[in-house]
Amino acid sequence: ARRHRQQRTIGPPLGHHPVGAITTQHHHQQATPRSHGGRRPPAVVLECPLGDQGWIRVDPATMQTSFDRVWAMGDVVQIPIGEFAVPKAGAFAEDAAATVAADILRTIQGHGEVDPFQAQGACYFEFGEGKVAQIAANFLGGQAPDLALEGPSLEFRAYKEEFERSRIEKWFGK
Repeated sequence: ARRHRQQRTIGPPLGHHPVGAITTQHHHQQATPRSHGGRRPPAVVLECPLGDQGWIRVDPATMQTSFDRVWAMGDVVQIPIGEFAVPKAGAFAEDAAATVAADILRTIQGHGEVDPFQAQGACYFEFGEGKVAQIAANFLGGQAPDLALEGPSLEFRAYKEEFERSRIEKWFGK
């Protein structure tokens, strides 16, 4: 698999609702994956005191809101990166969940350290003919967001299938 590695800020400009358009060129094929395009916050978030222009703002390191002992994560959260925001994807929500769980435990126990949320994870994209590409990202763990696109290739099919299998087992015990 040929490896493309770029460091750049990606994601939507703040205040825009479509999230995470990424375009890449590989072997004259073009992929434009989108995540939750056009999605708006639910009414309950728009109307609650946690909302800020329709999104919940959090401390990006811990996912804690401005209210004591209240955390938020997932699609209702907007975490700025310069003029952009962390894309809304399950891989980043999974990373956020680990940070929130660790910070809740630290709060209950009254001590300990929590590794800051880095908005890191990987997503897989089908290209047909059994070929799969992987994009791995770490948006908050360095000086600038880091993205690595690998594939598409047949070898990533096994990685995608293992990723799916492990999540189903982890989340649903199957």
